[in-house]
Amino acid sequence: MSRPKQFTAELQARVPMLIEQGLSTKEIAEALGLTEKSLRVLCCRNGISLRRVGTSISAAVSPSCYKALVIEADRMRTTVPNFVVSILEVVVKDKLFEALELELPERRI
Repeated sequence: MSRPKQFTAELQARVPMLIEQGLSTKEIAEALGLTEKSLRVLCCRNGISLRRVGTSISAAVSPSCYKALVIEADRMRTTVPNFVVSILEVVVKDKLFEALELELPERRI
């Protein structure tokens, strides 16, 4: 992997866009031709946050569900997190909750 000689303004501008796309720090570093450690140091020196913005949701899915998500995300040329976020945003925007016919466990209080 060839390394850029400088952390140019163009590379700096790409970091927030890559974060917004859901890429991990490691994936961003690879996309920019840097090591993860170098990316962290350069972002720190240039006041660029590597933290994702917005509310985070963590969920466990079955291995077969995750495999299906990976296949579809690859087909759509995106990451699994971006694919899942896109699905959820469509469900919310189009109010498709009832169409899902979910069988959910009761909420614990």
